[in-house]
Amino acid sequence: MRKNGRIFVLFLVFLSMSSILVHRLWQLQIVNGQQYADEFAQAITKSVRVAGTRGNIYDCHGELLAYNRLVSSVTIADSYTYASNRQRQLSLNSSIYHVVKRLMENGEKLDIDQKLEIDDDNICQYAVTGSTLARFKADIFGKADPEDMIEEQKIMSAEELLHYLASEKGFALYGEGNKEYTSVEKKSYGLPEKFTEEELLDVIGVRYMLSLYAYRKYMPVVIAYDVSKETAAYIQENKAQLQSFPIVHGLW
Repeated sequence: MRKNGRIFVLFLVFLSMSSILVHRLWQLQIVNGQQYADEFAQAITKSVRVAGTRGNIYDCHGELLAYNRLVSSVTIADSYTYASNRQRQLSLNSSIYHVVKRLMENGEKLDIDQKLEIDDDNICQYAVTGSTLARFKADIFGKADPEDMIEEQKIMSAEELLHYLASEKGFALYGEGNKEYTSVEKKSYGLPEKFTEEELLDVIGVRYMLSLYAYRKYMPVVIAYDVSKETAAYIQENKAQLQSFPIVHGLW
């Protein structure tokens, strides 16, 4: 009897564990199966939008109204792996600086939504106001709600914010890890000893745009549309140094 009792107890334990396992499998496969499948697909899928070719447009008499034209756009993506954060900051800032400089030399401009601007007196000012400005500041300081910012952050001037973003608390244009870049490092990466206000504004503007896609680093961000052949050729010829800057060709 005692042996049979033990077998019965083991049978109950086995039955209970089997029931729990079956119930868990039912939840995973049947009840929540689609949800887990969708979450897994989202985690491993990278979606990249590619604009399609529009095609020529003709009127009822066969006259050409609109046609395709090959254009080149400059994009940037922070999708590379670096040995250290210091190397990442130097590499990104250097690449952006050289591309911005070449655009200026070729009489071209960045096509980004700048929240800061330089006025006629060479003073940095906010290009936006109200809730847009509050949202911009909140993004900079990592606050979900603009009301979560401290008073010092809320009243920070455009000039103060510009230099905050240039510091290592922001995009580390002059140093990283409480250590300024050495002259050797600057020379190695082709960075100037000191940025002009306009260069500072442009580099920080591109870095800010890039930061908005930090959760999808593989996504390229367009910073200049329809650039000249000279700009496109410069980027293509310097791909080794400008790894973050592919040229995208499209038909308009």
